[in-house]
Amino acid sequence: MKLTAKTDIEAPASFVYAALIDHAAWEREIIRRGAEIDRPADMPLTGVGAGWNLRVPFRGKVRKCRSGLMK
Repeated sequence: MKLTAKTDIEAPASFVYAALIDHAAWEREIIRRGAEIDRPADMPLTGVGAGWNLRVPFRGKVRKCRSGLMK
């Protein structure tokens, strides 16, 4: 599945980029929302190829998904 979203942001590009690549902040936010997250050992921590395994409660069931940075 490929998801795309576009939003105009009134902030310097460097500020927006720094917020988007802050993986630790994204992981904390996911955990706060009730999901479980871990990183596969065979994937890098940052950059292209970084990935996560997620277990997310959704509509009464725990759903599993794998997310990663492709480009």
